[in-house]
Amino acid sequence: MQISAVLILALIIYLMPTIRVDISWTTSSSGSKVLVADQLDLSSRNVAFRASLGALFERAGIRYDLVIGSNITVDFYRMLPSMGYRLIVLRVHSGLLYPISLDKPVYLFSGEKYSSSKYEDEQLNNELVPAQVTEISPVYFAVGLRFVERSMNGTFLGSVIIISGCSGLINTYLADALLSRGASAVISWDGLVTAKHTDRAFNYFMEDFVTNDVTIEQAVRDTMGGVGPDPEYESYLKVYPENAGRIRLSDLLSPSWPTTRTTTTTSELVKALALPASSSRLDEQRLQ
Repeated sequence: MQISAVLILALIIYLMPTIRVDISWTTSSSGSKVLVADQLDLSSRNVAFRASLGALFERAGIRYDLVIGSNITVDFYRMLPSMGYRLIVLRVHSGLLYPISLDKPVYLFSGEKYSSSKYEDEQLNNELVPAQVTEISPVYFAVGLRFVERSMNGTFLGSVIIISGCSGLINTYLADALLSRGASAVISWDGLVTAKHTDRAFNYFMEDFVTNDVTIEQAVRDTMGGVGPDPEYESYLKVYPENAGRIRLSDLLSPSWPTTRTTTTTSELVKALALPASSSRLDEQRLQ
């Protein structure tokens, strides 16, 4: 079978060995409501970032699960909605298919090495594509919006999903698919971003969001004020949809969350959380 589309991100990477963590992809392994998935450990390891997040959650008394490297498989993504997490931090490579076009959906890297003989149906349907960071780096499976729509199991429980990699909100195709699967908000960049800058920005964001229990909207604003856009690519951190910007961590961890839920859309949930606001407008000229 022939797979022509390859996802390549214009980033310099440093190859590192994989750390393995045993996790069952049927439910949260510990009953925790927070997940950190670090696929970038395979190429841009940042142990200090993970340690900082862990210390932050520990101070706040929040249990969390950590998944690293090659454990972020296709089946990890398949089962993710059914695992019960409220806050999901995806430190993963992400981006658009080459040749770049803004009307193409964003794909998320897994840590599973690519094979043309695996997941053949999903590959034929463009649910999965081969993906690499540069032309000489390893090739992994990446999941797209069709995978979210067709092959994910279960429904997110109003989850807030952070995509720390490139271009997660350069358009809203993938984000809309995640919302339809039950997520309440997606937080990401509107263009390319370096690993160093996104780690610094999300360390700042999480400190504000967790310690100060500010809204997502406020934490994004504070992060852009304190850290700023990516200095190389001028990408900005966004939250989608804008109405979900009023969510706080205390809302997510509340026993009553989500306040309103359907199996097909979170529009009613968003309406319940915030007053109507103008729809999000992405600056789609940043990634050429």
